[in-house]
Amino acid sequence: MPKRLAVLLAVSVVATFPAAGALAAGSPRTSTGTIVKYTKTSLVVKVKGKKTDFTLPTTVMCGYTTGQSGGPLPSCRTLKKKVGKTVTVYWTKSGSKDVALEVLLHVKK
Repeated sequence: MPKRLAVLLAVSVVATFPAAGALAAGSPRTSTGTIVKYTKTSLVVKVKGKKTDFTLPTTVMCGYTTGQSGGPLPSCRTLKKKVGKTVTVYWTKSGSKDVALEVLLHVKK
C-alpha cells in the first residue's frame, strides 16, 4: 500500500508541474493580432504593428471563436493555412520567451 501511495503522489506532482510553472511565471496576458507565420513550435503574430514570436509548447490549446461561441480546432496545424487571419493568444513569460497557453482563431458566423 505505501508503494502505491508513493507512485500516486509522484504522478500527481508530475501532472501538476506544468500548471504550477505557468502560475509561477505570472498571470496570463492576452494579445490579439494577425498571423504572420506558423511553425510546429512557434507562432508569429503582428500585434499593433509589431511582430511577436510566441513559443508553442506541446500542451498549447488551439480553438476558434465566433464572438459568442467557439470550440476546439482539430489540430493547431490548422493555423498554418490561416496566415493573415485574426487570432487571440493567451500567453505568459518564461524567461525571455513568450509562451502561448491558448490560441483562438477568429471566424465569422
